[in-house]
Amino acid sequence: MGITRRSKRFWIGRKED
Repeated sequence: MGITRRSKRFWIGRKED
């Protein structure tokens, strides 16, 4: 997904692992 790089602070414990 491209949201991982965009909403980095939002996906702190979701896909930003």
